[in-house]
Amino acid sequence: MAEFEVELVKLLCALAGVDGEVAPVEIEAILAAAIEHGLPDLEVTALRATLLQGGELPLPDYAVLRSNPAAVRSAARRLVAADGVLHDAEAEALERLDEVLRQA
Repeated sequence: MAEFEVELVKLLCALAGVDGEVAPVEIEAILAAAIEHGLPDLEVTALRATLLQGGELPLPDYAVLRSNPAAVRSAARRLVAADGVLHDAEAEALERLDEVLRQA
């Protein structure tokens, strides 16, 4: 798994919790993204356990994510849409993400 994909999964984990709750559908969306981006099975299992237990994961490296902002925005929007509800905190997080991705 390349560095970008690792950082993208970290971002999705952080984004899922901005509304104070990580819904089961969001966990499944994160895990699907992790598998899609080549995270090994053992790491997917560990990630699932961490998410289900409400554990914290490292924050993403935004400098790495800036290398492909379109992919980041797409993945982020898919995740916040996963539970069918766009919470205010999620909308604000998407706006902040756009700002961070525009920084040089």
